[in-house]
Amino acid sequence: MAAALLGKIGYELTLKQREIVDRFKEHCPGYAIMRKLVLSFGSILRVGTRGTLHGWMERALKTGIPSFQRFVRTLKQDIGAVEAAVTERWRNGPVEGHINRLKTIKRQMYGRAGVELLRARLLPEPGLSEHQL
Repeated sequence: MAAALLGKIGYELTLKQREIVDRFKEHCPGYAIMRKLVLSFGSILRVGTRGTLHGWMERALKTGIPSFQRFVRTLKQDIGAVEAAVTERWRNGPVEGHINRLKTIKRQMYGRAGVELLRARLLPEPGLSEHQL
């Protein structure tokens, strides 16, 4: 439960959840630090810049919290992609949705049909508009 509440924005918390978060902050000073880092990282992903990302990474490393230090090391392994996620407006969500749909169809048909039926289900008929699919 503590981990789930780390990334929940204040106004999204119920009264009971708010009390729990306050108790965590009282009894575990590291919880307040982690909560602030998690919430600010989410904000950086939505509206951040390279500078805010790198500043966040420095703050996370300085906390001495092993899980955050490991997370930052992982981010640095592919920093170009992480920076692009922060600065570019393009996302791969729609593509991932199509891939998921195609994999679902493939799994449903596994062992039941040949390539022709699979092709018929995956590729739209010529002449059909997008709203007819």
